Amino acid sequence: MKKANFSKEKSVFLVEPVLLSTLLKISNEKEQFDANIYVGEVFFSGPLETESNGIAHSKLRRFTNQTEYSDRILKEVKFAVSEGVSTLKHQNDVLRAEALPLTVEKLQPRDKNPADGTDNMNLPRMKYDLRWNTKLASQLKPGYYVVPVIEYYYGHTGGWFNGQNFGCGAGARVSISVQIFDAEDGKTVFHFSDFRRQIGEYQFRSNSVQMSQELALLEKSILGDIRRELRSL
Repeated sequence: MKKANFSKEKSVFLVEPVLLSTLLKISNEKEQFDANIYVGEVFFSGPLETESNGIAHSKLRRFTNQTEYSDRILKEVKFAVSEGVSTLKHQNDVLRAEALPLTVEKLQPRDKNPADGTDNMNLPRMKYDLRWNTKLASQLKPGYYVVPVIEYYYGHTGGWFNGQNFGCGAGARVSISVQIFDAEDGKTVFHFSDFRRQIGEYQFRSNSVQMSQELALLEKSILGDIRRELRSL
């Protein structure tokens, strides 16, 4: 979490929470999954399959309930952020992220994670940095813009994610970030980014009810942190 030079005298504009896949304009569910920006349910089946490039994964992957999960997490994040900034000088108008001068930079970190090969995430792990383009912000009102982004939010059965050697049990994973940009200079004055995950070591089957319950617990935890950090401004 990062805070720098935050002034309570400036106006605060809330931005509708947005999926990272929306900002990146990736609508294909498999491409979203491969890029680790998927929202919904994943059902793995079939044996381990290795592609010509050496990447191994479950042979079959079925993607479902994207709309239901998207609606749910966008609504919950909006509520949490609104509560978090309730003591600030925030404006009533809620803006759309797609209409703001935001760009996303995609990076592939060089460092390795101890969970690589068994985690409920595809390899390679990617990092997405959200930037504010001041050249395109001249028509905006001065002040702070609060931008919540859902990177991923999914439940899954047991199986092999891309690049896994041993696979993992059924579980769920969520990642959310909230950045506050100063429209005048484009600097980030607040940045919260974190994730939660759950994997059942010996649980390989799962259904929509179980995935929904697991995600509810994970989102409650991370949204609580978001509220607390915003209230500390």
